Amino acid sequence: MKPCPVKILLVGFETKQAAQIREAVRSNTNCEIIPAEESAAAEGWNVVFAAIGGDAQTAKNIIARFKSENRPIKTILFSTDLTHDFMVPLIREGAWNILPLPVQPNSILREIKNLTSEIKTRDEPGHSSTDLKMAHKMVGDSPGMQHLLRDIKKAAPTNARVLINGENGVGKELVAKAIHEGSDRADKPFVKVNCAAIPRELIESELFGYEKGAFTGAVEQKKGLIGHAHTGTLFLDEIGDMAIETQVKVLRVLQENQYISVGGSTPISFDVRIVSATNKNLRQEIVKGNFRKDLYFRLNVIPLHVPPLRERSTDILPLFAHFVKVNNFKEKLILPDAAKLMRNYIWPGNVRELYNLVERISAMVVEPEISADALLKILPEMEKHVVGSFDGSPRQKTYKRTLRESLEAYEAELLQKCYEDCDGNISKMARALVTDRANLHKKLKKYDIG
Repeated sequence: MKPCPVKILLVGFETKQAAQIREAVRSNTNCEIIPAEESAAAEGWNVVFAAIGGDAQTAKNIIARFKSENRPIKTILFSTDLTHDFMVPLIREGAWNILPLPVQPNSILREIKNLTSEIKTRDEPGHSSTDLKMAHKMVGDSPGMQHLLRDIKKAAPTNARVLINGENGVGKELVAKAIHEGSDRADKPFVKVNCAAIPRELIESELFGYEKGAFTGAVEQKKGLIGHAHTGTLFLDEIGDMAIETQVKVLRVLQENQYISVGGSTPISFDVRIVSATNKNLRQEIVKGNFRKDLYFRLNVIPLHVPPLRERSTDILPLFAHFVKVNNFKEKLILPDAAKLMRNYIWPGNVRELYNLVERISAMVVEPEISADALLKILPEMEKHVVGSFDGSPRQKTYKRTLRESLEAYEAELLQKCYEDCDGNISKMARALVTDRANLHKKLKKYDIG
């Protein structure tokens, strides 16, 4: 058996739990296990397994303690609380991953496999675990983009599931690829599933594959997209458009880490990291009955938001220059009036619309300079849909929803979250929201909550 680069320090486990971990590790690997009481004398441990129960403050103290070592240490927490609100702050604090208590040997062995791969890669000459191979493709110095890039660097090395939210055209797939390229699975498959493009009648056979003879036309066995993504990353794009019937099956697959191909009977185990993306507000979709709440919490371990282009106007001209360069288009001087028009335009199609504009300009503008008049001829909408007017005077901003619609959407989201936090207890909800039970019942019925 090859030497194992993982050296594990156990912290906070009961005697029986520690024995379970030692048995699982020693029976299946040659990784070294060090009890907490021997940590001072031991050398070279680089992974911490810490039992925290459901205590977030204990978890934060443990993370801070091992961060202070000033050397690369991966902290894996074992918790009885695996809810979204509990896990996300700890991942952001620096936890490598959070595994369930009671101890599950298969989860531990899977984690050791991932850690072994990551540590070997990190120790290779010239490799930096903080470098993201995709980072150079994500252009932007705006506060929103810098915040997103920081969150990507934190999320990428973990195995936690990620849910990316953002409008159409903002670059959610690029974020998903950046997460994949920054992980220890970077040399493994990245498989995209467009949940909106695949007909609901076909999505199960596309995801899980099918056996020969499973249906008319199934003349040979076909591996599904989950099978193709094994050991890599499965990107579920437009997850908010997945049919409810399919959501039920995907939830069961995520719970069991196994699936059965269409027409098959034998469960197939798999190892993939799930990254999802949507342009919808899934909390509102839950209220409407279009998305399963349990699946949402399975997917939304680390939420990432990609800001729309209108909220990062300082990135527009750098993105324009980037697209010109990567496509080897002839460079043109953007005149001040054109630059101002581009910064004021609301970009309903976001970065994708900007890219299309660059291609259109390269094909249709023969002059060496780009003026505002030239832009308006190519894209007349730029004059109508702006944050400010062309001449700099204030202009009324356009909104996608009325005030009433916005308030109702906020009220529905607030009630849904309070309902979950209070475990559906109406009395607790009424006290928390400072309202009476009768009004609360009326509101819950209105938004179909509970």
